Amino acid sequence: MRAYVETNFLLEIVLSQEQHPSCEEIVRFCENGSISLALPAFCVPEAYFALAGKRTGRDRFVQDFKNQSAQLIRSFRFKDRADLLSAVQGLLTESILREDQEFYASLNRCWHLWR
Repeated sequence: MRAYVETNFLLEIVLSQEQHPSCEEIVRFCENGSISLALPAFCVPEAYFALAGKRTGRDRFVQDFKNQSAQLIRSFRFKDRADLLSAVQGLLTESILREDQEFYASLNRCWHLWR
C-alpha cells in the first residue's frame, strides 16, 4: 500500500499542529514497512517557502515587540514586568529556530521513505 501525501502533511509534522499525531502514525507505518510514502517533489520547497514566510513575519513581529518592550520598560509602572516581556521575546525567537530545525530533521527522517 502507498500513502500519497502533500505539503500540509510535512507542515503538520514540522509545526506539530492538530493533525500531527495522524501524520506521525503514517510515518511510523512507513518506517516499519507496512506502507510506502509518496510525496510530490514540489512539496518540499513549497513547505520550505511557507515556513520562510512565517519566519519573516515572526522576525518582523519580534523586532516590533522589542521596540515596544523597550518603551514599556522605560515606565516605572511596567519596569517590574520586564522578565515577562523578555520571556515572550525568547519564546518567539525559539519558535523560529525550532521550526527550522524540525523542518530539516523531518526531511532527514523521512527522506528514505520517499525514494
